[in-house]
Amino acid sequence: MNEQSAYCKEIKRTSLLVEQIKKEFAQWKSEEPDFDEDFFDEDAVESYLQYLVGYVHKDDWYVIEDRPEKQKKQ
Repeated sequence: MNEQSAYCKEIKRTSLLVEQIKKEFAQWKSEEPDFDEDFFDEDAVESYLQYLVGYVHKDDWYVIEDRPEKQKKQ
């Protein structure tokens, strides 16, 4: 087995990651009612997504941007 085939990144879709983050945030809100209603807004979701993709899983995930509003128009 060569070095290149020994390591593969997991493919993730941004839309599914965002959906999962929103579910996690909803769970955190239900467990800790002291959070402000708007604490986990869209900016927080996007920021956490960038943190996960850019730092936590940068070597583990290959992320496909599949959200139409985020894709560059050609």
